[in-house]
Amino acid sequence: MDTELRSLNLTHTQFNLLASSNWLTGLSGPPTQQQAAELAGADRMMASKVFATLQSRGLVDRTSDDADSRVRRVVVTAAGSELVSRAVRIVADVDGTFFGDDSEARDTTRDQLRRLAQR
Repeated sequence: MDTELRSLNLTHTQFNLLASSNWLTGLSGPPTQQQAAELAGADRMMASKVFATLQSRGLVDRTSDDADSRVRRVVVTAAGSELVSRAVRIVADVDGTFFGDDSEARDTTRDQLRRLAQR
């Protein structure tokens, strides 16, 4: 995954946070950094640093929340949204290559990996 995302100048963590922010935006508008971090399974402090990097690249803007100025909202820019679309295709291709096209075998493999991760 990392190798393929590198072609877009993205790390896996950057992709997860950017894609999570983009998805949450589609549901209910720009998410807070905390909401995006939780969905991506990322540490809050690390997510803040990653968002700063994404902002410096023009992929997101971070704004203060209207109700609480301590809260930062993540606004995915047009460039960020376009990059997410390209990255999602790459991730789906890598996923298909890794897990295969057989949905039953893929589901079995994913279940086994989940059980290992929970140990």
